[in-house]
Amino acid sequence: MPSDPRLHLIWPEGPAWAAARAAVAPALHTLLHRLDLPLPAAFELRVLPDGGPPEGASPDGALPDGALPDSAPLGPGALGLHPGLAGPALHLPADAALDDAGLGGLGLDRFRRLVGAIAEGAAAAGLAAGAPPGPWQIAAAADAVDHADPALGWAWGPAVGLLQAPAVSLLAQPRRGLWLLRWLEAQGRRPPPGAAPALSLADWLAFGRHVRDPARGPGAHLPLPVARASAVELDAATRLAPWSHLPLRLPGGPVPRALSFGGAHAPAEARSAADDRVLLLASLDGGPVTFAARPLGPVGAWALRSGAVAGQLGAARGVELQLHADGRAELTAADAFLGPPTGPALDRAAALGVSGAAEGRWRCAADADGASGTLQVEGLDGGEAAVHGRGGRRFVLPADEWLGPVRAFLKALAGEPLTWRRGPDGLLVEGRVGGLPLELRLSPAEAAAG
Repeated sequence: MPSDPRLHLIWPEGPAWAAARAAVAPALHTLLHRLDLPLPAAFELRVLPDGGPPEGASPDGALPDGALPDSAPLGPGALGLHPGLAGPALHLPADAALDDAGLGGLGLDRFRRLVGAIAEGAAAAGLAAGAPPGPWQIAAAADAVDHADPALGWAWGPAVGLLQAPAVSLLAQPRRGLWLLRWLEAQGRRPPPGAAPALSLADWLAFGRHVRDPARGPGAHLPLPVARASAVELDAATRLAPWSHLPLRLPGGPVPRALSFGGAHAPAEARSAADDRVLLLASLDGGPVTFAARPLGPVGAWALRSGAVAGQLGAARGVELQLHADGRAELTAADAFLGPPTGPALDRAAALGVSGAAEGRWRCAADADGASGTLQVEGLDGGEAAVHGRGGRRFVLPADEWLGPVRAFLKALAGEPLTWRRGPDGLLVEGRVGGLPLELRLSPAEAAAG
């Protein structure tokens, strides 16, 4: 419906407001004429009190303590205006702050700010039809103002807010909702003017990802580049506001983790990776974020049961590999034996044992099922070991000569990509070492000990 240019505006009294009215009258008249929304017959403009607007009434909510928004509904048919819009300063504090942040080109002078605020307030009042405007009337009105006069830059501030302060509720800054309405419009899902959108939590998460998309999100429509909000660390005190997003930093590490999030948030699950990554959380209802993390991959203590290199089978006794979630690997031999299951080798195993330990590092990746993946180990070819007698033979000797082939094998294994698969019988590790096929079979150390 074309706007009625005969809207009767009731301005605040005083010479400063009279001068501001005269300065903006031509631009305001033109903008009101272009608005494709209904307008009230009369609209009263007041000066916001020092205490600010009623809670939740500001299209520029979540301002610093003591700061006033540029405007806010003061009931049906009335709009509160920031006293600074009458001058003498050229910019309101919020626009001056953009200049301090190197985004001065996105701040509006008080004349453009006054024109946009009045047009938005009048259109929101028209949509509210005698009731106090709600967030979705303000969002639709802000969108109409920007469409009617894109050069005004009315959508710039809301875009900066979405990019740099996504943790602030959209309901507290409903002017930002114009970008949500446009995203829905591109999908053919835009609600009627002033109506609340029908969104699922998955929709809201998708919109948050769209906002952070530098090629297609709101930032792509700004005349200056704007940095996105930095990711924060997740802790027990983390909370989400209703209709908000929160970028989380998931620290990388040698062993990936599966994370599950409690509360009415999306996504419900995520995975860390080798490198740091950013995960965007979304919430429509708000509330605390609870989470649990468990390592993926073959973390734990494993007893070597048997193995084969190039098809040559080998037996094992007393060899344990401890894989820690922080990437540490410990190889322990306790009265151990490694060798072919032949008569002479088994005779030596009955008479002698090797004990010692080595520490190294490991890293892995897990497939989607969490029961298989790839891994690499390194540094296990060091450490100290000794040969000792069994069955009453009391002697201990350095095991360097005995362990020469084992150390060479572990050194050749360092950094080689191996595959792992967890099954009902334990862990199967396969790969190649020195160009030869390798197979290792391990059991949980507790089961092996039992």
